[in-house]
Amino acid sequence: MRIALVLLLSCTAAGAEPALCRGDARLPSYAGFYAMQTVVAHAHRTRSWPLTVASARGHDAGLVVSRKDVLRVEGWHEQATGGHCITPDGNSVWFHVRNAKAPAVGPYLKIADAERSLPNAYLNLIAGGCYAASDGSRWCIDSAGVSVDGKPLTWRFELDLAELPDYGTSLINRKAPNPLIVLAPTKTGFDVYKDTWLSADSRQPTGPGQSRPWVTLRPVQ
Repeated sequence: MRIALVLLLSCTAAGAEPALCRGDARLPSYAGFYAMQTVVAHAHRTRSWPLTVASARGHDAGLVVSRKDVLRVEGWHEQATGGHCITPDGNSVWFHVRNAKAPAVGPYLKIADAERSLPNAYLNLIAGGCYAASDGSRWCIDSAGVSVDGKPLTWRFELDLAELPDYGTSLINRKAPNPLIVLAPTKTGFDVYKDTWLSADSRQPTGPGQSRPWVTLRPVQ
């Protein structure tokens, strides 16, 4: 029954409005980054990038709508491919391959404007907001990235999970002695751990129940 309903919705949405494909003059109105509705729901619920990825299929990695094209991110670590189409449906869009007979896929929800980046758009879904840290600093996370006391953090979020621990969402700075800062969700916010690559010989047991957090973050208004 659920599968039949999804197919019915796909067909209905695909025919709701004309498709917008590469070069369509209407594309600039939809420019931005989009995520599957199910992925958005998992990100909000788990507040963890590894858990969000585990719950999603690889080809649900997202859409990038530019002023001239519709690009699909085929995997969390791959480049987007263009030449596709979207069908607007209220506040969401449905994706389909141009001239393909397969039903539209979606819905995809807009998660950031075009001037942002896809990784930061997903990070905002997981941990967006401002936090009071246990060391007295103030952390803020949004679709522009992470800042501490108003200054951009040099550790950045990436979509690829290779070599990363699974207990939280990793921010990466390859030049730092501790290249990873990991946000582990708690009931009241996040515990933040300094960590390194899983394959590093120097890696010590790190994470909830294994080490003390570097700082603890609690949301503020």
